Amino acid sequence: MSNINIENQLRDFQSQRFPTDEQTIINNASVLYKRKKYFLQDLRSSVKFLGFILLGIVYLRDLSMLRLGIRAFTQYSISNPYPTPSMRVSISEESKKALTKFLLIGIFSTNSFCLLMHLLFGSYQGSDASNGFLHGGMTIQFIGERVPYSTLELILLDIGIFFVQVVYHSLMCMTDDSKVLEIKHPHTRTENSIDSINDSELEGDGYNGNVQLLTMDVLGNIRKVMMFKERFQIQASTFSEQAPEQAPEPTPQRPMPGSFV
Repeated sequence: MSNINIENQLRDFQSQRFPTDEQTIINNASVLYKRKKYFLQDLRSSVKFLGFILLGIVYLRDLSMLRLGIRAFTQYSISNPYPTPSMRVSISEESKKALTKFLLIGIFSTNSFCLLMHLLFGSYQGSDASNGFLHGGMTIQFIGERVPYSTLELILLDIGIFFVQVVYHSLMCMTDDSKVLEIKHPHTRTENSIDSINDSELEGDGYNGNVQLLTMDVLGNIRKVMMFKERFQIQASTFSEQAPEQAPEPTPQRPMPGSFV
């Protein structure tokens, strides 16, 4: 057996340095920020794919590529609501509000159209459904899917898709990430003692169960978006606007590789 030096181990243990209260608070805040950011991304991704799954289920019931296409395009548009800004083009806040309102109107329009079609024409009544099963549509072939029990089943699926898309719209367009990721933590005194605060406000690193990600008022967001009066405009960046002004005073430029001088 190897000899164990108890005195050296005790000396090493006594010389260990532990983090102060302030260092612990800063570390917990950093960990909680990352967890909130990851959970918000995961929530948006889950709602996105839930919408696509419901669209696939509805297609298996009514075999309509048209209704599948327009609602899938709406779902995809919500997942990418704003154009990516570049060096030449920038999107103003007014333009973002206009796009937010346009997407919300698109959600109401497409889902109202699909709901109206199901109310007027009911479930699928083709000759292929005589045995109680459907055998695919124009391009996508799913064999053995059952015929919907009634028109009510299709209407409930339409309402579910509409609800998911409205919630997804609020998550993507009406949720301020900076407010969601804001960390509430206590301050420290000069003697490194934590100020006394309400335990319900102390989030720590996220393991104490006091973390609140966000609260969504879906109806309030709909009313707020419908009050927007802004119009969509694409603004040129300052780099592209100042380029013509520098034309009278040309500066020597280095030729690109492969060019002729």
